[in-house]
Amino acid sequence: MDGLIFDVDGTLWDSTDTVVESWNQAIQAGSDLDMIINKAFLKGLFGKPIDQIYNALFPHL
Repeated sequence: MDGLIFDVDGTLWDSTDTVVESWNQAIQAGSDLDMIINKAFLKGLFGKPIDQIYNALFPHL
């Protein structure tokens, strides 16, 4: 391997759709919550620590 590229800020690839789908699959498969995460809401949380993301997504838990 000659090199490795880390795209942690979404410059080369916008992972938002994949991340939204993953959150929604995890919620559906791992809980009885009746909620769907949308792209606009989740995009506003990018860059925050996971505990802040969790609290914003699941304030009732």
